[in-house]
Amino acid sequence: MNNNNYRPRGNRAANRNSTRSTGARRRRRGNSKERSIGIGFAIVSLVCGFLGLASCWFFGIGTVFGIIGVVFFIIASAQGSRSRMKNAGLVLSIISIVIGAVFAVSYIFMINKDNNGTAALNGYSIDRKNNVTDRSSVSERNNYSDRNDVDQPETKYIDGDNSLKNKISNLSADDAVIDVNNKEDAYSQIEQAIAQRKTKVYCSLELDLNGVDFEAMDYGSFWLEEYRYGDYFEETSGAFIADYYEFKYYDLSDNDIEIMKREIDESASRIIAKIPAGADEWNKAKIVHDELAALITYDLSLELPHCHDLYGALVNHNAVCSAYASAYFFILKQVGVDSKIVTYDGNVSDSHTWNIVTIDGIETHIDVTWDDPDVSYNGVPFISYTYFGLEQYEIQKVDSHMIDHISYNVSNTAPASTADPKSVNYFIHEDCYISSVSESTLTDVFTRQYKAGEKVLRVRVNNASDYQKLKSMCSSGDIWNSIHNSGYDVENMEYYCDDELMTLQIVFGDLY
Repeated sequence: MNNNNYRPRGNRAANRNSTRSTGARRRRRGNSKERSIGIGFAIVSLVCGFLGLASCWFFGIGTVFGIIGVVFFIIASAQGSRSRMKNAGLVLSIISIVIGAVFAVSYIFMINKDNNGTAALNGYSIDRKNNVTDRSSVSERNNYSDRNDVDQPETKYIDGDNSLKNKISNLSADDAVIDVNNKEDAYSQIEQAIAQRKTKVYCSLELDLNGVDFEAMDYGSFWLEEYRYGDYFEETSGAFIADYYEFKYYDLSDNDIEIMKREIDESASRIIAKIPAGADEWNKAKIVHDELAALITYDLSLELPHCHDLYGALVNHNAVCSAYASAYFFILKQVGVDSKIVTYDGNVSDSHTWNIVTIDGIETHIDVTWDDPDVSYNGVPFISYTYFGLEQYEIQKVDSHMIDHISYNVSNTAPASTADPKSVNYFIHEDCYISSVSESTLTDVFTRQYKAGEKVLRVRVNNASDYQKLKSMCSSGDIWNSIHNSGYDVENMEYYCDDELMTLQIVFGDLY
């Protein structure tokens, strides 16, 4: 719960300019011992106020500290303390009581008991449409029109006779009860329930599913707008009963959804058609990466229709990071490359989603969003490769790339590889990773790129001192020697640096 309402501090001066009549009785200040004790109680009141304010969101504990603070204020006053600390303690304590009470009441309303009082739900609500954490969109490719032909575990709905159903009351025809013994079956049956737009799902396993798991399902579940999740516990014993999911869907008809799926398929097919026959997994991953970066524009408003899901990326072409990752996942699955979605659930301003792709048995991190700076030269998009093929320790050095959750992927069966994980990094794979910076080493790299017809020069170094030297050569203009010596006849350049990963990418607008 977000509480953005602030209480006014009021006038602490209390009419300091007023005069006191000569006949007024002075308040008894007490002796020095009493005043010392009073100051001690005032300090305790202030500390309790601070503690209350700091913990007021935690189930009303702030209210308790606030009450204690008020009690010590009264005691301090009785001891004759005139310390401003006790007054500050009183103010903080009262604020703690009010805010703590609000949070406590709110929490009580989050507890959803059934009519028999046998179970309690501890639930949390997430708005996938407006969530700035980018909805963590993912989509596995399973053709919806063919789903009835797939041998799926039978979903146990309310008409079934199972023990879990008997522990949950008030079930309706729109609810699904899944009573299985393994995660794979549970995941598949939840996928079926979302495809059938069930509004409530109860599962016998503790799955700890994240938003990326729902979107690693068929077509990214783009028709799912919001979900609520939590756990059912036996109220008397506290024993776990079921995972609980409550889903809210967009107002779409079955026909609407089928039309949108066809639009997604058509867009994906145009990208797949650009992959040559016999391409290996690395080149498949690169081509899809490039096509998505060129196709999608990042939605800075975070509000365009479907900007957080697969449809927004592949059809509307305006999306945020979750939709980039969803589209990458969706198309890679169709071309036989295993991948997952990984998310960092940070604050509103820095949460992020990207992909882990398995290339020749090597799991590597690829972030299409951060490789798409939305910069074009004469209408041709500039595509970066700084975030193509990173090891986990490398990507976690970059802001917003700590790993909180990885999507559950039933189909990921790629064998592990003993190859060097660095081999799939773009700069190593394309032989533009250098161990030392000099005019000659740069000329060698740039010459290879000139012969390959590259319009962008790219290089990565492996130590900070050489990287600083590289940047210095760019700012001073010394790098032009290597550029011209390699064969490029250009006069204008723009360059992009990444200080964490120590990459340099030089763009020649003259060549576009």
